[in-house]
Amino acid sequence: MLLACVLVLGAAPVHAARKIVLVVSSQVAETEQGRQYKLFYTEVFRRLDLGFEMKTFPSKRCGALANSGVVDGLPSRVAGYEAAHPNLIRINAPLWEVSFTAYALSPGARVNGWRSLGGQGLRVDCRLGVRNCEEEIPKIKQLGAVEFVANANLGLRRLQAGRTDLYIDLDFVVDPLLHAEEFSHAGIHKAGVLESVPTYLYVHKRNQDLAPALETTLTAMREEGLTAQFNPMATPQSTDSP
Repeated sequence: MLLACVLVLGAAPVHAARKIVLVVSSQVAETEQGRQYKLFYTEVFRRLDLGFEMKTFPSKRCGALANSGVVDGLPSRVAGYEAAHPNLIRINAPLWEVSFTAYALSPGARVNGWRSLGGQGLRVDCRLGVRNCEEEIPKIKQLGAVEFVANANLGLRRLQAGRTDLYIDLDFVVDPLLHAEEFSHAGIHKAGVLESVPTYLYVHKRNQDLAPALETTLTAMREEGLTAQFNPMATPQSTDSP
């Protein structure tokens, strides 16, 4: 009988360790920012004895893939993201601060906050998939033409060509591109900050059981200085974006 039990136990399948898959946009995946995300979350999930993988998709698809459960979550989104993605859960441990910033070619262009965009007939471009832009821009009155572009490179090219008055995006995405050969002598500058907010980890609701441990782990890592050490918002980004 004992031998039979041993044989049964020996024949039991070995289940693979649980793995969490987060998705990032192709705009940042192969950059230093993407590397910092990977280093940070590798440590987060190591502490929880979980596997980790980071996958890449176009920015606009990332939210849909996470919300549908194709992947497990998103590494960094602002509060309120769950309003448009009801299957996602925000882990209530602030991570990194990001700034939504307007860029201009005209030296005299200056803005301060979303409301400052109104009443001037400004032509504005934003990047697809940037939630705050998609929500705030429609509220602004007396704007000129509004275009949503696939990536920051295209937005800056349109600005350089005079096809728009402002390009709005996250500063950590755009600032390194301004040092690239293509844009370094274009005269593009920051016209002002529209909003600065903290970001959070979001996971699909099927990972609800991990939420308390994730919050505890992320809080501990902030107190240990690791959130600042592996800060994807403060590292140079590659000048080559897909």
